[in-house]
Amino acid sequence: MIKISSPVEVEKLGTLRSGSLAPWVNDLSHTHGCSWSKEASYRYCQKIVRQSDPNLSLWMHLIPKQQAKALAAVYAVARVADDLTDEEIFSPLRQSALQSWKTSFEDACNQKARHPAMVALADSMSRFDVDPDLVNRFLSSCIEESGPLHFENWNQVEEFAKSSFGSLGKVVMGILGLERSDLMYWAERMSVALFITCRLRDLSVDLPRQKVFLPSDHLAEYGLDLQTLLNAPPTDSLSLAISSAVERTRWIYREAYPLVVEAGGYATALLAGVWLGGRTLLRLVDRSSAALLYSRPGLSVFTFARTMMGAGLERLPGVVT
Repeated sequence: MIKISSPVEVEKLGTLRSGSLAPWVNDLSHTHGCSWSKEASYRYCQKIVRQSDPNLSLWMHLIPKQQAKALAAVYAVARVADDLTDEEIFSPLRQSALQSWKTSFEDACNQKARHPAMVALADSMSRFDVDPDLVNRFLSSCIEESGPLHFENWNQVEEFAKSSFGSLGKVVMGILGLERSDLMYWAERMSVALFITCRLRDLSVDLPRQKVFLPSDHLAEYGLDLQTLLNAPPTDSLSLAISSAVERTRWIYREAYPLVVEAGGYATALLAGVWLGGRTLLRLVDRSSAALLYSRPGLSVFTFARTMMGAGLERLPGVVT
């Protein structure tokens, strides 16, 4: 365990994948004597966004400062949870660490936050009247994801996605001041599409832990099941199953597209970036096909730009294909 004496030391630390966890691997609710101001906590969260998702960091420069800081806090809390859920290094303590992170959130709700991401989130929740139950639902879904997880059909996958990314999507919409019912529906569809895209991308990471987001009835259509995926090399059947799942997800992005158009102002710019990023990652998933069994495609700024240019008019507003 790395112990630190000041927030400045944390800002200078190296990264794991996102830089979110290094000092708190064994105790995610404590900072070992550090005292975090709100501003230092927000800087910490913004650094995590820059390190983890430079594409999103660029788009967040387009929105007002207070909203950007709040979204960075939400992202940092989610990033810690996601790293704990997925990173192999945390395998021995995954469940207990996620529960500790959830407890840290409960402390934040009671104005007792000590981790900088939680200090920033607590302040943002107060500023933007965030419903704590939404964050709690997301963290609970992460705990559920820490063990084996199977689904019978796509409806079950979508319901899980709504509890996970969908809950965070509602938080984001509240911070952006977009709470019209039609906008919230489209945001939920975008959250579902992003969730499925990320889980398809993570097939090689999830499968050894018997966590599969391709539902049983979908796999059965192509003569596949969990054991086949675990024991067999990539096949044409798997390529077809992934291609079909990609096309289904592409349609969900199309359903969500009115959100980008109707949000208006700076929100349109931010949500367009999120929509484009999700669609671009889905394109990489489609290209990887059955190779997803042993590789995890990434989305660097360069890859994002190159893939968007390769897609041409497909990404322009009003031309949704």
